[in-house]
Amino acid sequence: MQVSVEVKEGLERELTVEFPKSDIDGVVKTRLQSLTKTAKINGFRPGKIPLAVIRKRYSAQVEAEALNEKLQQSYYEAISQEKVNPAGQPTIDLIDTDDKENILPGISPESYNLIGYWENEKLSFRLAYNYRDEYVLAGGGSFIGFEDRYVAARGQLDFSAIWRVTDKLQFIARGYNLTEEIYEEYLANNPAKVRRVNWDGRSWALYAQYTF
Repeated sequence: MQVSVEVKEGLERELTVEFPKSDIDGVVKTRLQSLTKTAKINGFRPGKIPLAVIRKRYSAQVEAEALNEKLQQSYYEAISQEKVNPAGQPTIDLIDTDDKENILPGISPESYNLIGYWENEKLSFRLAYNYRDEYVLAGGGSFIGFEDRYVAARGQLDFSAIWRVTDKLQFIARGYNLTEEIYEEYLANNPAKVRRVNWDGRSWALYAQYTF
């Protein structure tokens, strides 16, 4: 946390306190994850509520609570550090200093693929895990409004197996999204502004291939 003090007219002082947004994001993420186990929502079994549903319903409230707590903590730490004795309640202005100029639509800051593979003459098995960090889907100013659309970080585990019965006949099995991940879009880099949620679940395909 960085603190600076500017002397104004009379007894007025302006405190500038800077802290990373990740301080808030970490608290929000932990509390929302905890709510998936304790919240009660009609249509869902206790402890089985998808995180996307919890975000849609509680994200704004949890974020406001976390931010308020951080502001109070930062305020008292700042006046103690700078030895300021306030004569009344402060007026607080929030300023988001995140730099978005270098964000490219469709590009994730981090992504990786992990692949496990085994085979012999007749059988082959493959597991692939693909992870992609949060990214901007498109810029503002489109028909949906002037706020950027963001896609939440997501990892997906896929599986495939091949049984080569003969040189011409083989059976293939494929499994997609084995961990049942959810695709989430939200506006203005705010998970509370949910725009779209896709839950495709786990899917399987089984087919035979014959070469004539």
